[in-house]
Amino acid sequence: MQIILLIVVLMAALSAAAYYRLNLKGWAGVTLLLAAAAALYYGLTSAVALVLLLAPSALLLLLSLPALRRPLVTRPIMRIIRPILPAVSETEQAALDAGTVGLDAEIFEGKIDVAKLRATPARAFTDEEQAFLDGPTAQLCEMLDDWDIRAKRRDLPPEVWSFIKEQGFLGMIIPKAFGGLEFSAHAQSEVVSRIASRSGAAAVTVMVPNSLGPGELLSHYGTDEQKQRYLPGLAKGEEIPCFALTGERSGSDAASMRDVGVVTHGDYQGQQVLGIRVSWDKRYITLAPVATLLGLAFYLTDPEGLLGGDEDIGITVALVPRDHPGCVMGHRHDPAGGAFMNGPTWGKDVFIPMEFVVGGQAMLGQGWRMLMEQLAVGRAISLPAVGTTGTKSALRIISAYALVRRQFDIPIGKMEGIAAGLAEIAADAYVLEAARSLTNAYLGQGQKPSVLSAIFKYQATNRLRIALDHAMDIQGGKAICDGPSNLLLAAYQAVPVAITVEGANILTRSLITFAQGSLRGHPYLLKEIEALQSGDLAAFDEAMTGHVGWMGATKARAFWYNLTGGWSVTVPSDVPRPLARHYRELARMTATFAHLSNVVLVSFGGGLKARQMVAGRMADCLSELYFMAAGLKYWEDLGSHDEDLPLLDFVMRRHLFALQEAMRGVLTNLPKGLGWAVAPVLFPRGAWRRPPNDALVRKVADLVQVPGAQRDRLTPSVYVPTSRERDSMAVLEAAFEMAHDNQDLYRKVKLGARKLGLRAFHDRDWFQVLIENQVLTQDEADRLRSLERLVHQVAAVDRFTHNSFLSGEADGFQWQDEAA
Repeated sequence: MQIILLIVVLMAALSAAAYYRLNLKGWAGVTLLLAAAAALYYGLTSAVALVLLLAPSALLLLLSLPALRRPLVTRPIMRIIRPILPAVSETEQAALDAGTVGLDAEIFEGKIDVAKLRATPARAFTDEEQAFLDGPTAQLCEMLDDWDIRAKRRDLPPEVWSFIKEQGFLGMIIPKAFGGLEFSAHAQSEVVSRIASRSGAAAVTVMVPNSLGPGELLSHYGTDEQKQRYLPGLAKGEEIPCFALTGERSGSDAASMRDVGVVTHGDYQGQQVLGIRVSWDKRYITLAPVATLLGLAFYLTDPEGLLGGDEDIGITVALVPRDHPGCVMGHRHDPAGGAFMNGPTWGKDVFIPMEFVVGGQAMLGQGWRMLMEQLAVGRAISLPAVGTTGTKSALRIISAYALVRRQFDIPIGKMEGIAAGLAEIAADAYVLEAARSLTNAYLGQGQKPSVLSAIFKYQATNRLRIALDHAMDIQGGKAICDGPSNLLLAAYQAVPVAITVEGANILTRSLITFAQGSLRGHPYLLKEIEALQSGDLAAFDEAMTGHVGWMGATKARAFWYNLTGGWSVTVPSDVPRPLARHYRELARMTATFAHLSNVVLVSFGGGLKARQMVAGRMADCLSELYFMAAGLKYWEDLGSHDEDLPLLDFVMRRHLFALQEAMRGVLTNLPKGLGWAVAPVLFPRGAWRRPPNDALVRKVADLVQVPGAQRDRLTPSVYVPTSRERDSMAVLEAAFEMAHDNQDLYRKVKLGARKLGLRAFHDRDWFQVLIENQVLTQDEADRLRSLERLVHQVAAVDRFTHNSFLSGEADGFQWQDEAA
């Protein structure tokens, strides 16, 4: 019993020392006190016993002296781990240097600053931005007929193109000094979101010039002459930009491009000038078929030494006018049936002068850095906005349909199989909008969250796919028959495009998120790698000793938090009571993630790049923590509505369970035996987390089938037209509200029909029979007749004549009430 007590006291003392991150001298003091207590308790007086007890303290005290520690311990460790830790390439270094860290670094450190998170200002629009949303953006949404765009024209109508250009939609990112709107990231995201809820092609047309491309590159890196020459035209839509990066052999690995330029002399406007002879073959370039200005990325070399430096200069970006000799543009791809302009561009031995290079000769070879710096911001705005709004649109559409559509005498949304899908879509809509709000707030503070933007892009587009799968399953046959009244299929078909562009999701999840996140966010890893690469013993020693102490503290904190189920976590006193337990869970799992990150990085080292399934699971863990933090903050940003708590509870339970399962997947794939050693720290009470129960699922599904403020809070930015004339979304909304208001009449009809023995609508005036038998009043029957007409329009499937179906003109389409 005494031995057990001694072990418990020893473990408690050492855990406390690790928890409070004592330095080596502190550790020496703790072990000395433990040794003295043991000697006194057991009456140890022999010299041998005392030496054995005091040896650990003496050794730790000696190791606390850098002059002894560095040559005896640190240098040998450097030799051992130099081949284990990953080397950082120039392109990777550029990506690391491009962004900033914030909440992601706090997650890797194992401590989220709750007060700082909650104090982050909620997003807001300027008066000018709000006026643009209420005016031109709303007007554009009213002008958009998605079926006409994607099925008949395969392009935007001329009047829409003109409106987009004239109102400055293509210049939201351009400074006002050059005629642009100079909107905030949040306003850009909101404009794209509202347009995306009406037409994917229109949203892509607006978002691409305001993302990575000539406008952004010129604004940040262009010469004064280039800015004056191009930015006013880009702002007014007189110039249409595109940006060509992807080639035949360089997709996700864009840095390996085979599009090569050579520094040489050539003829330009009748004079011999220094320039570049470049050949390229690019594809998947959005707006290329109609662009007037091509942003071109290529690898530049100087074999003749005309610049007086190295032969290999690096990736360079130039602006090439469409009509420049040798530049070929105009062909189109067909990206998943989308109507937005996308196509290839190529050129062979095309001579361009140095003045075409963005930033001029001084920016030669700086293209990759430029692209990474701007992608850190751009990737957080456009595609996440589309993914988030697509998910919210799916929620708004299918929640209405689930109440309007009845089977077995009940709305299908009341069936548990349907409710499960509705709850999942609602949760995704909530967390994506929460992440959009928080990410835009960080962008508004001037941050460039490269890791968080990568997370948001791949999660938003992937969750959109899942949401649309649920919605398509719920709507069934109507969802798979295309036509003007189909509100889901266009988005469903286009999802693979969003998933693929700006870094394919597979690449982003398995190679970028955790690998770059750990380098950027980990408090010591990058310092250690840089010290190893430079051979700086002192710097490596400082980083290593800090890392070891931090690892011990993180492990102790994770174990203690998990052992107590999070109740040992202290949260700020002003945190609303319903959120306190969730913030405790967030702190518990953040500490657990930090410890597991250390284990993974130490276990695999540079080999982690090849263990992409492990890295992907760790990326999922990081994503879940980010979404939970964003979701908790968003509840307060929305106004702390109690009626939203069931949804927040669903979100937290779902993400905690997903996080637990991802961590279990990592443990299973650690080197032999290590998972068993680490599991007690992560799950000392077992993996006891469970997904939301059925009662909570039903509660969340029910709340999204009620029109009003709560449903509107879940679906902001989704443009809902007010006119029912040939607009399926407006008809669905009207039917939804009317169905909700008249559920009692459906029940009354059901009971009355059962009493009268009536079984079907066929071959009789159903409502007249019910009136005659005093089941319904005339007013009630009239209301149900109106509702049934709307339900017919909602449920009916588009149909075409044979000729119009073949031509794609949709001339044979009949609006449902005309065909009734």
